Amino acid sequence: MEADTPCRALEVGLRPKYLSALPCLACMSAGAMQGDEKRIYRIGENGIRAPIVIQHSDAEFPSEACAAGREAAYRTGSTNVSFVVLSLVVGANGRAQDVKVTRTVGLNLDVKAVEVLRTFRFKPAIMKDGTAVPVYGTIEVDFHLPKKCFPNAKSAENSK
Repeated sequence: MEADTPCRALEVGLRPKYLSALPCLACMSAGAMQGDEKRIYRIGENGIRAPIVIQHSDAEFPSEACAAGREAAYRTGSTNVSFVVLSLVVGANGRAQDVKVTRTVGLNLDVKAVEVLRTFRFKPAIMKDGTAVPVYGTIEVDFHLPKKCFPNAKSAENSK
């Protein structure tokens, strides 16, 4: 896990592929854009640089999703079984706020993606003058099928 890794280049089991400038519609409808003190910016607006992931962890793949994950892996030939898309606000304090699932896959993967994203720490988005500001973002979280979901692989390993 590298510090100062841009979201779009993060390579882990739970991998945010990108942090984009899409607004969180729920936040906008709740009036989060009223007044400058509550303003939430967009990446690229007035030269605002994207936040950078500085601390992350992997999500636990839920055991109840193993059977469906194995089926998908056998069908596609890949252990990358699914992804969840989350919208969020990265606060000026570098923490994920207002996390919402925008593309669901079920099987408790959505819950695990939200839980782990809340543990992430970001170097906040920065304005041209160096001021940290909150920004809207979207992160795609990939889930890879862990070895625990292949019972035959476990028994083969234990027999060695």
